[in-house]
Order: sequence, then C-alpha cells, then structure tokens
Amino acid sequence: MLRWLLLFSFVLTVTLEPVLKNQGNQVENRISTKEEEWFQDEDWEEEEEKDHEEGDERIDESFMEDISARNIKERKCGKFPWFIRTVVFLPIVRYKIRSGLFNLFKDLAKPSSYGIQNGKNIRIPTTNGSLGAWFLWPVGSSMTDISDLGPQDTLIIYMHGNSATRGFGHRLELYRFLTNLGFYVLSFDYRGFGDSTNVELSETTVVTDGLNVLTWAASFFKDSSSQMKGGPLLIVWGHSLGTSIATITTNQWQGLDKYPISGLVLESSFTTMEDMVQHFKLGRAMVSWLNLNVSAELKCADAEFRSSNYLLNITVPTLALHSEDDRIVPARLGEQLVKSAIDGGKTNIRFIKYDKKYNFQHRRIYSAPNLDQDLQDFLSLARSSSRADKRSSLEDSFFINNF
Repeated sequence: MLRWLLLFSFVLTVTLEPVLKNQGNQVENRISTKEEEWFQDEDWEEEEEKDHEEGDERIDESFMEDISARNIKERKCGKFPWFIRTVVFLPIVRYKIRSGLFNLFKDLAKPSSYGIQNGKNIRIPTTNGSLGAWFLWPVGSSMTDISDLGPQDTLIIYMHGNSATRGFGHRLELYRFLTNLGFYVLSFDYRGFGDSTNVELSETTVVTDGLNVLTWAASFFKDSSSQMKGGPLLIVWGHSLGTSIATITTNQWQGLDKYPISGLVLESSFTTMEDMVQHFKLGRAMVSWLNLNVSAELKCADAEFRSSNYLLNITVPTLALHSEDDRIVPARLGEQLVKSAIDGGKTNIRFIKYDKKYNFQHRRIYSAPNLDQDLQDFLSLARSSSRADKRSSLEDSFFINNF
C-alpha cells in the first residue's frame, strides 16, 4: 500500500507541480477566507482572549517569529523538493474532504463524531495561522479544561506521524488507553494536516507547531506575575514521524526558560529520514533511477529529521517502544537510535521491543501486555527525577537495556 502511495505521489509531483504552483496564491486566499470564518464562528476565540487578558499568558510572539524564521525561504536546490516533502509527510487527508475512506461523515471540530465523549475541540494559535486540537480527559473527571490541571495530574502532548489527522483510528485507540489510565491528552494536527492552517510542510513548520503547542499549554501554568505555578507532569509522546518531531521539539524546548517537560515517549522511532528512505526497496530504486543524492535532497526539502543528532542531548527520562514486526519503521532503526544516544552519554533511556508474536506491527503497541505498568513506572520516575538531584536506585533498575 505504502509503495503505491509513494509511486502515486511521484507521478502527481512530476505532472501537477507546475499547475499547483501557479494556483498556489488562489488556494491560499480561499484558505485564509475559510480561516476567518472559523475565527468568527467559534466561541473559543472570545474565551481565549478573556482568559489571557492579564499577565504574560499569551504566546510570546517574538519567540514564534524567531522559531519560524529559520529555513522558511523558498528553496532553489534539489530536483524534486516538493515530491520529497509529499512522500515524507503524506498529508493525504484534509479537513475539507467530508467523504472517503478516512473521513466519512466526521467533523474534526466535533470529537463526538469520532466516538469521543470525554474531550473537546480547541484552536491553538501558531505562526501565521492556527492548529486544530483536542483536549481529552479521563472519563468521569470534573477537570475539563487544561487550566484545571494541577501537580497531581499528567498531561501528555501527542505528536502524530505522517498522513491523516488526529482522528485517525489507531490514534483514537491510544487516547482511550491513556485516558483510561487517568492521564490527560492534548492532541493536535500540524499545519498542513486536518483542520489546521494550510502550509508548505517541512521539518521547520512541524517543529514550530510543536513548540507553539507547548508554549500555549505552558501559559496556563503561570500565575498573574508570569511565574511558574504547580502544574501537571508534562510528557511529550511521539509516534513514527512524530517521534522525530517530538525529539527535536523537546531538545529545543529544554534550552528555553519555560515550563519543564518531564519525560519523552517514542513509539516506533528511527534514526534519520535518510535511513528511512534507504529502508524501502522502492525508495532505493527511485533514488537510483533518478540519480538522487538523498542527503542533499532531504536537506534541500528541509526534511532531514535527524533524531540521532538530538536524542543524546535530551536530559529528561525517555522511553522508546517498538514492535519487532513493524514493517514501516523497522525495529533496528529504533534500536540504533537508542544505542547512539547511550553511546553519546544518555543513561536515562529504556528501549522496549515487543515480540512479533503479538502482531502489534506499526500501530497497535497500545495493546501491549504490561504497557500500562511500564508506563506508570516510567511516569513515576519522571516525576521523581524532576525533583531529585541525583539518580535513584529505582532508575538504575528501570533503565536497563538488553540489546
């Protein structure tokens, strides 16, 4: 299936890119008009403005501009940068499509249409637009606003992989798993996905969105004098391509004087996008056929996603999960990523590989045996390590890797 999608993307790129480029301004104008309608029709805008009138609770605009200014210029290098970005991100489902296999009779603005009764839709401001997002809470919880969360709570910010939206099937199952454990979840679509503002996707745009989601969430955990107050344990969780986005975002975030991330969970992770391209036979064949320099093409397209360059510098506890029978992101790349971080000096990381007999493949790790206990143990360590100056014996026993 993925092979045919890659080939189809290439054909579309070669034949339609000139047309799409010429019509780009018209499309952006229609999108801007649609966005204005959303902002006028939604009650959330008035409420958000009221909540953030006092104090320094709004997203730091200079921070957003500084992050987004990097690598945004039109790129003139490479043979097929648009094709590279299309293959990497596969944004094949947009909010405007109301029919078809992925989005039949469903509205992202209404989580209930996806069977979610314990959640609500929100809009999060980001650079040159906004993001569609869901905030979900444990069934029966009285805390239905992110601002209600306190030190006893855990908030997981979920960064999904390529294609589809925050309402895609296996993502819904993960939300249910996490909220059933008593955790709160904030899931969002990057610009270019779902009902978020459209944009030419790149590593820069998705990481910028991740940083702005963190900034927006953290703004609720300040008092009137802009000082940090007792907020929830903050965990970043990434899946597939989202593992690289989560890793780069966490790495950049920890260098800022902002509300701290306490843990990072990587589900089906990889080393670099170049390694991912070389993993697929079709990818290798197209590289040979088109005589492409993969490294240069990915750099030109701003889609390198070099997780291995960032993970070793992340200071917070990290849990990496992978299934042995994952055919999209092979487990060996997840292992290589963790090994490279350990070789670089990172000690608070654990890699769990699930036997192929379970048939979890790429999307069903949420059903793994003992995952609930492993996750609870990890979060307990994340909570304690954020308050301790030195490593505990419990950490020593948890962060053991048998490669």
